[in-house]
Amino acid sequence: MTFAVTEKGEINNVICIPKYLLKEAINTFGVDSQLNIAVEELSELIKEICKAKRYSDRVDVYWYNSLCEEMADVIIMIEQLQMIFDNKEDVEKYVNEKLNRLTNLIDEHRIKQEAGEVCGMN
Repeated sequence: MTFAVTEKGEINNVICIPKYLLKEAINTFGVDSQLNIAVEELSELIKEICKAKRYSDRVDVYWYNSLCEEMADVIIMIEQLQMIFDNKEDVEKYVNEKLNRLTNLIDEHRIKQEAGEVCGMN
């Protein structure tokens, strides 16, 4: 699931995914199959991220479209994983915690940057 954080720090879903379709996929193909597909989709996304880094010096519509496609596959599989493990609330709790941690890391980095302690400026 993709999240958007509002100004108040609330998390909102950005992409609407029909839950009935995901449940049908789990019921039709089975949990073990969907877990294998999740691993496959994650590995394909990793491969596309590596290509994006390698080709960052030029615009390549093919790898860009592949990257977007694999990101979409992973978003769908994350939703299925939350259904399989029945842990949506727990995942959302960790997302909030990690977003708070990221906010703190950004703040700490800015403070160090202002003090000249980043990028060998100390």
